[in-house]
Amino acid sequence: MRFPAKAVWQFSSDGRYLKEYPSLHAAARKHETHPSKIIVSITKGSKCKGYHWQYANGKKPMHIPVRKYKIGRHVSVYYWVSTFDAKTNLTEESRGSFITECVSLQEAADLMSVPRHSVRNCCEGRIKHKGKYTFRFTDTIPF
Repeated sequence: MRFPAKAVWQFSSDGRYLKEYPSLHAAARKHETHPSKIIVSITKGSKCKGYHWQYANGKKPMHIPVRKYKIGRHVSVYYWVSTFDAKTNLTEESRGSFITECVSLQEAADLMSVPRHSVRNCCEGRIKHKGKYTFRFTDTIPF
């Protein structure tokens, strides 16, 4: 049993409506790509061949909202606190107050002006902090 073809809409990189294709295969043929890549673009909100895609579902939109960041593992950002206890000669390092939660490593890196790899290394426990911030994946057990 064959399923009926699903029409798809093509949008520019800034979200403006460009064209409707009668099926995924027609759009893929026109842009010389595999239909599965357009499906991934639709489900993840990413681009395929420089365009955003969406299944056609009735009235044609003029534009779609475009996410700046792909959704990945959420990252919680905290201030890094380091205090020295003169009595015991020990430095106590801990997570400070919560700042924000980001939808991806890249968003956290851009927001706090630190390199993306430093955010990832901190989330994975390779380093404790970067500058005055510490980062943790939101779905992991807090330290």
